[in-house]
Amino acid sequence: SCGSLKEVQLSESLLKIGKSTFQHCTALKKIIIPNSVTEIGDCAFYGCTSLENIQLPESLLKIGKSTFDHCKNLKSIIIPNSVTEIRDSAFYSCGSLKEVQLSESLLKIGKSTFQHCTALKKIIIPNSVTEIGDCAFYGCTSLENIQLPESLLKIGKSTFDHCKNLKSIIIPNSVTEIGDYAFYCCKSLVEARVSKTAKIGENAFPTTTKIIRC
Repeated sequence: SCGSLKEVQLSESLLKIGKSTFQHCTALKKIIIPNSVTEIGDCAFYGCTSLENIQLPESLLKIGKSTFDHCKNLKSIIIPNSVTEIRDSAFYSCGSLKEVQLSESLLKIGKSTFQHCTALKKIIIPNSVTEIGDCAFYGCTSLENIQLPESLLKIGKSTFDHCKNLKSIIIPNSVTEIGDYAFYCCKSLVEARVSKTAKIGENAFPTTTKIIRC
């Protein structure tokens, strides 16, 4: 068990951090990933409940599944512009995460990536993302504002479900599909602007939300 591990100095020649490498290292507070690492594997920092700060390098291309899942004290993260893929549940249930800066090269936000990040208030999706996966922001109960890019083609199922403080949303004309329950239980969502050509799934919006087709 690595439950007492507080500090780690990584090799400057390291290329990859493997699956579950630091999983449940509950005392680990801070780590700097060297500017040689291109991939962080699935569950690499899963359950590092004391981790408050992590610096990701410009060499990084991919963040694996559940990499920072249940890092409940992680407060902010900057995803370098080199990253093209954030896989499913990467930041699942990071309850203290307030600030996220996404890569300008990011193509897809995976399923449940920020699910139950209950402190997250605002996020800007860069103009490179074409798809936001199912449940990506499910239960982000503090989320008030989200800016969607003109590059976006698809919003998955339950993507923003239970974002109870989300007040308004403009769906770019590029979006062709809004999945079932995408904005379901967004109780504060007064209105949504949606392209006339976009396919809207079952119960995608609350019955109280005014849908403006434009």
